[in-house]
Amino acid sequence: MTKTKKNFLFFFLILFSVYCAITIGKGWDEGFLIKQGEIATKYLLSFGKINEDLFRREYYSPIYYSLKYLFIQTFPYKFQVEASHLVNLIFSLGVIFGLKKLTKELFNDNVGKIIFLIFK
Repeated sequence: MTKTKKNFLFFFLILFSVYCAITIGKGWDEGFLIKQGEIATKYLLSFGKINEDLFRREYYSPIYYSLKYLFIQTFPYKFQVEASHLVNLIFSLGVIFGLKKLTKELFNDNVGKIIFLIFK
């Protein structure tokens, strides 16, 4: 496969991922996750002084949801769901690139590319 075809395939996969993230719509737990991020952000920024109760809060990582909430706040309110999906996409692409790099180091370049395509 030539370099141009690989770049086109990569661009198409990223573009398709962005399209899906924007058009997928609201999930059943979307509001809860945004509220969880808001509560975690308030807790972290107040250094523990504001401690709102949330169902099973101790089982979730507050740092991811608080970062997600902070990124979502840069978008208008009516686009919160789409922004949430785009933030999830950015984090997942970061993990996929990291796994590709790790498998490239552990095995070889071809295995890294296969892992990238499988996870993408």
